[in-house]
Formats: sequence, C-alpha cells, structure tokens
Amino acid sequence: MKPIIKWTGGKGRIRDKIIPKFLNFTYYIEPFFGGGAIFFELLPEKAIISDINSNLINLYLIVKENNEKFIKKLKKYQTKYLSSEDEEYRKKFFYKIREKYNKIK
Repeated sequence: MKPIIKWTGGKGRIRDKIIPKFLNFTYYIEPFFGGGAIFFELLPEKAIISDINSNLINLYLIVKENNEKFIKKLKKYQTKYLSSEDEEYRKKFFYKIREKYNKIK
C-alpha cells in the first residue's frame, strides 16, 4: 500500500534499505510518521504512530474515522480542478483551497 501523501524528507526513497531490517517484530512504533511510507509497506497489526505535526496526525484520524466522507470531498475537489484545462484557473483553485485550509487549521 502506498502512503496517502508525499512527505518532504520521507523514508519512501530509502524504503528498500529499511524494510529488510524488519524481519521479525511484534510492535511497530513510529515517532516520525510523516507520510508513513514504512508503515504502509509493512501494514503492521499492532502499531503506535506519532508526529509532531498535529495537522498531519489529524489527517490520519479523519481518514481513519471518516474515510467515505473524506474521499467524497476529495473527489469533489478533483472534479472541480479537472473541469478546466486552463492552468490559471487550476492555480487559482489550488490557492483558494489552500487558503481555506490554512484559515481553519
């Protein structure tokens, strides 16, 4: 499974070096979760994830607890974004959504 977001400085690019280190484990503990590349590769049964970025952790909680509603909202944004091939429209749309997010976070 792939991460739902790409995280700057994430472990995804070194995943092939890290995954072999997990031969046998009972618990997966990730203090710097970010995009969760290793977690989503391993899909551990028992895990504790953490990150200092509370907005990031809130994203994962929303996905966990309101998955269908979240996907519906993303599809709405995708449809609106793709409704025009005009790059200027897409740029304005992106910044409008980002500004809306930044106001509520």
